[in-house]
Amino acid sequence: EAIPYLRSLLQINEALPKKGSISIKFFRVPVSPEQAKLKFARVNHNKYMVTDEAAWIGTSNWSGDYLWYNNGRNWYDY
Repeated sequence: EAIPYLRSLLQINEALPKKGSISIKFFRVPVSPEQAKLKFARVNHNKYMVTDEAAWIGTSNWSGDYLWYNNGRNWYDY
């Protein structure tokens, strides 16, 4: 569900040429056969956004309802 959405953001690169760009990278946590039995045992849950002038690092999901109801209850580093 999230992967098609994130890939759709790449269309911004085509719509706004020479105005910056968006890049998306995926990270898969290595897992052993034993760890694979435990759902969510090895999860990289960080979220990053980097612009020309600032960086945002946090653990919150990037959806309107999540940010609305949990704002101020998560760790952010601007």
